[in-house]
Amino acid sequence: MTPLQIIAVQENPMDSRVLFTTTSEKNQPLKSWNVKLTDENGTTQNYGPYTGVQESVPGNMILGNSNSGKYKVVMIGQTSDGVEVKRETTLNLDRSAELTEEEALRYSILFDFDKSNTVATYEKFLTDVVAPRIDDNSKVVIHGHTDIIGSEAYNMQLSEKRASETERILSNAVKRSGKNSVKFETDAFGMDTGRAPFDNKLPEERFYNRTVVIDIEKAK
Repeated sequence: MTPLQIIAVQENPMDSRVLFTTTSEKNQPLKSWNVKLTDENGTTQNYGPYTGVQESVPGNMILGNSNSGKYKVVMIGQTSDGVEVKRETTLNLDRSAELTEEEALRYSILFDFDKSNTVATYEKFLTDVVAPRIDDNSKVVIHGHTDIIGSEAYNMQLSEKRASETERILSNAVKRSGKNSVKFETDAFGMDTGRAPFDNKLPEERFYNRTVVIDIEKAK
Protein backbone atom coordinates (compact mmCIF):
# COMPACT_ATOMS: atom_id res chain seq x y z
CA MET A 1 0.00 0.00 0.00
CA THR A 2 1.15 3.52 -0.79
CA PRO A 3 -1.10 5.60 1.46
CA LEU A 4 0.53 8.96 0.86
CA GLN A 5 2.61 10.40 -1.88
CA ILE A 6 3.99 13.68 -3.16
CA ILE A 7 3.30 14.15 -6.85
CA ALA A 8 5.42 17.09 -8.01
CA VAL A 9 5.96 20.79 -8.12
CA GLN A 10 3.50 21.91 -10.77
CA GLU A 11 3.57 25.21 -12.64
CA ASN A 12 0.36 27.15 -13.16
CA PRO A 13 -0.36 30.73 -14.25
CA MET A 14 -0.42 31.95 -10.64
CA ASP A 15 2.71 30.46 -9.13
CA SER A 16 4.47 27.14 -8.51
CA ARG A 17 2.69 24.75 -6.21
CA VAL A 18 3.69 21.56 -4.45
CA LEU A 19 0.95 18.97 -4.90
CA PHE A 20 0.30 16.40 -2.17
CA THR A 21 -1.82 13.40 -3.14
CA THR A 22 -3.16 10.51 -1.05
CA THR A 23 -3.99 7.02 -2.26
CA SER A 24 -4.87 3.71 -0.63
CA GLU A 25 -4.75 0.07 -1.63
CA LYS A 26 -8.45 0.19 -2.55
CA ASN A 27 -8.13 3.65 -4.10
CA GLN A 28 -10.26 5.14 -1.30
CA PRO A 29 -9.49 8.56 0.19
CA LEU A 30 -8.21 8.82 3.73
CA LYS A 31 -10.51 10.21 6.41
CA SER A 32 -8.02 12.99 7.12
CA TRP A 33 -4.32 13.74 6.69
CA ASN A 34 -1.75 16.46 7.28
CA VAL A 35 1.72 17.45 6.16
CA LYS A 36 4.71 18.55 8.25
CA LEU A 37 7.71 20.14 6.54
CA THR A 38 11.02 20.58 8.40
CA ASP A 39 13.92 22.50 6.85
CA GLU A 40 17.64 21.98 7.47
CA ASN A 41 17.55 24.46 10.37
CA GLY A 42 14.81 22.53 12.13
CA THR A 43 12.06 25.04 11.37
CA THR A 44 8.73 23.31 10.83
CA GLN A 45 5.65 24.19 8.82
CA ASN A 46 2.33 22.38 9.25
CA TYR A 47 -0.45 22.11 6.67
CA GLY A 48 -3.83 20.50 7.06
CA PRO A 49 -5.77 18.64 8.20
CA TYR A 50 -7.13 17.80 4.75
CA THR A 51 -9.92 15.45 3.75
CA GLY A 52 -9.63 15.50 -0.04
CA VAL A 53 -7.50 13.30 -2.24
CA GLN A 54 -5.21 16.11 -3.38
CA GLU A 55 -4.14 19.44 -1.90
CA SER A 56 -1.41 21.89 -2.77
CA VAL A 57 0.79 24.50 -1.10
CA PRO A 58 2.43 27.43 -2.95
CA GLY A 59 6.16 26.90 -3.31
CA ASN A 60 6.75 30.56 -2.49
CA MET A 61 4.92 30.13 0.82
CA ILE A 62 7.12 27.18 1.77
CA LEU A 63 10.32 29.00 0.82
CA GLY A 64 9.39 32.26 2.53
CA ASN A 65 12.36 34.60 2.14
CA SER A 66 14.73 31.83 1.02
CA ASN A 67 15.68 31.16 -2.59
CA SER A 68 16.03 27.41 -2.06
CA GLY A 69 15.45 24.82 0.59
CA LYS A 70 15.61 21.13 1.41
CA TYR A 71 12.78 19.78 3.53
CA LYS A 72 11.93 16.58 5.34
CA VAL A 73 8.29 15.82 4.57
CA VAL A 74 6.15 13.78 6.96
CA MET A 75 2.64 12.99 5.80
CA ILE A 76 0.31 11.36 8.35
CA GLY A 77 -3.18 10.13 7.56
CA GLN A 78 -6.08 8.40 9.27
CA THR A 79 -8.02 5.67 7.51
CA SER A 80 -11.81 5.40 7.88
CA ASP A 81 -11.34 2.66 10.50
CA GLY A 82 -8.96 4.79 12.58
CA VAL A 83 -5.61 3.31 11.50
CA GLU A 84 -2.74 5.81 11.24
CA VAL A 85 -0.57 5.68 8.13
CA LYS A 86 2.64 7.63 7.69
CA ARG A 87 5.16 8.35 4.99
CA GLU A 88 8.40 10.33 5.03
CA THR A 89 10.31 11.76 2.10
CA THR A 90 12.39 14.80 1.16
CA LEU A 91 11.55 17.81 -0.96
CA ASN A 92 13.92 20.23 -2.70
CA LEU A 93 12.63 23.62 -3.80
CA ASP A 94 14.35 26.35 -5.81
CA ARG A 95 12.82 29.70 -6.55
CA SER A 96 12.80 30.40 -10.26
CA ALA A 97 15.50 32.88 -11.27
CA GLU A 98 13.59 33.77 -14.42
CA LEU A 99 10.63 35.50 -12.79
CA THR A 100 10.25 39.05 -13.99
CA GLU A 101 9.41 41.89 -11.64
CA GLU A 102 5.88 41.96 -13.01
CA GLU A 103 5.38 38.25 -12.42
CA ALA A 104 6.81 38.51 -8.92
CA LEU A 105 4.08 40.99 -8.01
CA ARG A 106 1.17 38.61 -8.62
CA TYR A 107 0.17 36.30 -5.82
CA SER A 108 -2.72 33.96 -5.14
CA ILE A 109 -4.10 32.21 -2.08
CA LEU A 110 -6.44 29.22 -1.96
CA PHE A 111 -9.36 28.58 0.36
CA ASP A 112 -10.89 25.38 1.71
CA PHE A 113 -14.22 24.42 0.17
CA ASP A 114 -17.04 26.71 1.31
CA LYS A 115 -14.69 28.72 3.55
CA SER A 116 -13.96 32.44 3.47
CA ASN A 117 -11.44 32.77 6.30
CA THR A 118 -7.77 32.29 5.54
CA VAL A 119 -5.87 29.72 7.56
CA ALA A 120 -3.06 30.92 9.82
CA THR A 121 -0.39 29.97 7.30
CA TYR A 122 -1.95 32.20 4.65
CA GLU A 123 -2.24 35.13 7.05
CA LYS A 124 1.47 34.78 7.80
CA PHE A 125 2.20 34.57 4.06
CA LEU A 126 0.17 37.71 3.34
CA THR A 127 1.73 39.60 6.24
CA ASP A 128 5.34 38.49 5.92
CA VAL A 129 5.75 37.92 2.16
CA VAL A 130 3.14 39.91 0.21
CA ALA A 131 2.74 43.04 2.35
CA PRO A 132 6.48 43.96 2.32
CA ARG A 133 6.33 44.06 -1.50
CA ILE A 134 3.64 46.76 -1.40
CA ASP A 135 5.16 50.24 -1.68
CA ASP A 136 3.50 53.32 -0.27
CA ASN A 137 1.31 55.09 -2.87
CA SER A 138 0.94 51.88 -4.88
CA LYS A 139 -2.33 50.12 -5.80
CA VAL A 140 -3.32 46.60 -4.80
CA VAL A 141 -5.93 44.88 -6.98
CA ILE A 142 -7.70 41.98 -5.27
CA HIS A 143 -10.08 39.62 -7.12
CA GLY A 144 -12.12 36.95 -5.33
CA HIS A 145 -13.33 33.79 -7.07
CA THR A 146 -15.16 30.53 -6.28
CA ASP A 147 -15.78 27.25 -8.03
CA ILE A 148 -19.14 26.50 -9.69
CA ILE A 149 -20.57 24.35 -6.89
CA GLY A 150 -23.53 26.03 -5.21
CA SER A 151 -25.85 28.89 -6.11
CA GLU A 152 -24.71 32.01 -7.94
CA ALA A 153 -25.84 34.33 -5.13
CA TYR A 154 -24.14 32.30 -2.42
CA ASN A 155 -20.87 32.04 -4.34
CA MET A 156 -20.86 35.78 -5.00
CA GLN A 157 -21.18 36.43 -1.28
CA LEU A 158 -18.47 33.86 -0.54
CA SER A 159 -16.02 35.43 -3.01
CA GLU A 160 -16.75 38.86 -1.50
CA LYS A 161 -15.86 37.54 1.94
CA ARG A 162 -12.66 35.97 0.62
CA ALA A 163 -11.58 39.16 -1.10
CA SER A 164 -12.47 41.42 1.84
CA GLU A 165 -10.67 39.14 4.31
CA THR A 166 -7.56 39.32 2.15
CA GLU A 167 -7.80 43.11 1.95
CA ARG A 168 -8.23 43.35 5.71
CA ILE A 169 -5.07 41.36 6.42
CA LEU A 170 -2.97 43.24 3.85
CA SER A 171 -4.34 46.65 4.83
CA ASN A 172 -3.54 46.09 8.49
CA ALA A 173 -0.05 44.85 7.62
CA VAL A 174 0.90 47.80 5.42
CA LYS A 175 -0.49 50.30 7.93
CA ARG A 176 1.56 48.75 10.72
CA SER A 177 4.64 49.29 8.57
CA GLY A 178 3.81 52.98 8.18
CA LYS A 179 2.41 52.86 4.64
CA ASN A 180 -0.78 54.90 4.79
CA SER A 181 -1.28 55.78 1.11
CA VAL A 182 -1.86 52.35 -0.39
CA LYS A 183 -5.01 52.13 -2.52
CA PHE A 184 -6.99 48.87 -2.56
CA GLU A 185 -9.27 47.94 -5.45
CA THR A 186 -11.22 44.86 -4.40
CA ASP A 187 -13.78 43.01 -6.53
CA ALA A 188 -15.58 39.69 -6.32
CA PHE A 189 -16.64 37.55 -9.29
CA GLY A 190 -18.17 34.52 -7.58
CA MET A 191 -18.60 31.58 -9.95
CA ASP A 192 -18.33 33.74 -13.11
CA THR A 193 -16.61 31.34 -15.52
CA GLY A 194 -15.64 34.21 -17.81
CA ARG A 195 -13.45 35.70 -15.06
CA ALA A 196 -12.28 32.46 -13.40
CA PRO A 197 -8.52 31.75 -13.47
CA PHE A 198 -9.15 28.13 -14.56
CA ASP A 199 -11.84 25.95 -16.12
CA ASN A 200 -14.25 24.14 -13.82
CA LYS A 201 -14.46 20.75 -15.51
CA LEU A 202 -12.04 18.87 -13.25
CA PRO A 203 -11.85 18.75 -9.43
CA GLU A 204 -8.32 20.17 -9.61
CA GLU A 205 -9.51 23.14 -11.69
CA ARG A 206 -12.34 23.84 -9.25
CA PHE A 207 -9.82 23.62 -6.41
CA TYR A 208 -7.66 26.36 -7.96
CA ASN A 209 -10.71 28.57 -8.57
CA ARG A 210 -11.40 28.81 -4.83
CA THR A 211 -8.92 31.64 -4.79
CA VAL A 212 -8.10 35.28 -4.35
CA VAL A 213 -5.67 36.79 -6.86
CA ILE A 214 -3.57 39.76 -5.73
CA ASP A 215 -1.84 42.14 -8.14
CA ILE A 216 0.47 44.86 -6.85
CA GLU A 217 0.78 47.87 -9.14
CA LYS A 218 3.79 50.00 -8.25
CA ALA A 219 3.41 53.76 -7.96
CA LYS A 220 4.41 55.58 -11.14
